[in-house]
Amino acid sequence: MNQVMLTGRIATNLNLKYVKGGNPMVRFNIAVKQEYKTNGRVEADFFTVIAFRRTAENLVQYKDTGDYIEVVGKLNRHDYYDKETNEHRVLISVQADKINYPNVGERRNKEDDDVQNKDFKEIDDIVIDDEDLPF
Repeated sequence: MNQVMLTGRIATNLNLKYVKGGNPMVRFNIAVKQEYKTNGRVEADFFTVIAFRRTAENLVQYKDTGDYIEVVGKLNRHDYYDKETNEHRVLISVQADKINYPNVGERRNKEDDDVQNKDFKEIDDIVIDDEDLPF
């Protein structure tokens, strides 16, 4: 079974791009705090995460660098050759199946709270299209 769950903070800018076929995609790094300290300092590991479609759109729309998220997905290995050196390279990334936004009290100011409340929708108002379903 190939399943990964990472909890941490968005470490890079979120830029929505479109791949062949017009599907939205975002590639970013997540900083995951290590359980131990090195020389009295808390260290972090950085992982590359790739999200597609609505997951990517929602992340870019509602989150920013430094925000706390939880990523559930799978590990992917990408083999390629460096165009300049013609050396074989390997990139390990996490393909996000789901990104959760845990509430950790990170609201920046009251203005952010007002924006969040204006965008709130009741569950009955949400329309799910068949294309959004994973099965």
